[in-house]
This record gives sequence, C-alpha cells and structure tokens, in this order.
Amino acid sequence: MKEYSISISRRNDTNLENPYRDGSYVAVFVLESGFDKSILNSYFKKATSYPLKFIAIWGSDAHKAEDYVDGLIEELMGADIVTTSHVGDSSDELASFIVNATIVGEDNFNCIVYSSDNSTRAESLIANIRTI
Repeated sequence: MKEYSISISRRNDTNLENPYRDGSYVAVFVLESGFDKSILNSYFKKATSYPLKFIAIWGSDAHKAEDYVDGLIEELMGADIVTTSHVGDSSDELASFIVNATIVGEDNFNCIVYSSDNSTRAESLIANIRTI
C-alpha cells in the first residue's frame, strides 16, 4: 500500500510538504484491481487514524466497495464520515470533486490517497489536485 498526502487550500495555496495538521481529512481509495476486502480494510484502518470526514472510492468496483466501507463506518458507531463512489470519473474530474465538493465550509483540508505501490492513477490524481 502506498499513501500520498496533499494539503488543499481553496485559496490556491496547495503544499504537499506542509499539511494542515489540525484540519479535516478526505481519503481517496484507489481500486486498481477491483473489490478486495483486505485492501479496503487496510486503507480504512490507516485512513481512520486521521480526523476523517470524507472517503471517495475510485475504480471499477467503487459502488460495491462503497457499500462495504459504509458497513465499516457503521461499526465505528458515531463516526460521521461521508462516502462517495467514482466509477467512470477521470483523474481530472475526481480532483475537481475533491477540491470543490468534499469539505464544505473549510478553506483548508488534507487529502490522503491510498493505492497499490505501483499506481499511476494515484500519481495522476495528486498531480491534478495540485493544478486546481
């Protein structure tokens, strides 16, 4: 598993090296090889170590994975985490969604992207977030 981290400012102050440590977090789970409970469990365990408010799941089995992650959230009893699935979105579309539609009312937040170790899709997503 690889974890990418980027800080997002809606005031165009994106900086990968200096995250807003006290801010909210958005997680993106990149599904490279379809629905896999063990991979989702490891992404979820790692992501929920942050003050997480939102999980976007990206890949061909994102709808099925979102249902599974919703079940994990329910097990946390009281966790207020929103999930979305993104099956056909390009990295440009997902980057725009993350920056503009995930954490309402906060100008600064963090995005953590989880993927397989050799994911070019995750790197493309991070690059697109940086350009917004």
